[in-house]
Amino acid sequence: SEMTSENEDPDGPYLNWLAEWAKTHSDGCTHVSQIHQHCCWQHDFAYQTGASPRAFFNGDWVPMSRKEADAEFLHCNQAEDVLGRFSPLAWGRWIGIRIFGRFFYKAKP
Repeated sequence: SEMTSENEDPDGPYLNWLAEWAKTHSDGCTHVSQIHQHCCWQHDFAYQTGASPRAFFNGDWVPMSRKEADAEFLHCNQAEDVLGRFSPLAWGRWIGIRIFGRFFYKAKP
């Protein structure tokens, strides 16, 4: 693996690309706080394209179902939260998208 300095974010280029994409394709975290906004951007990308955003960034097209996108969204929010897998925020957002997400998923099921 490549060596990186302590201050360098190995996901920096990916997150910069995602932020640029989100400027014209995402409203961030819809109707909730913008905490962990990159998780919302990734979720929006998957919902709009039916593909994994990280794979797409790396030049590959990997299909991502609504269920997979929602699971990744949960894991992203958990990873960002100090409470990890016990995060009420992560679980609350996941429940919301499982209930209402079907109205917004644009890709073929």
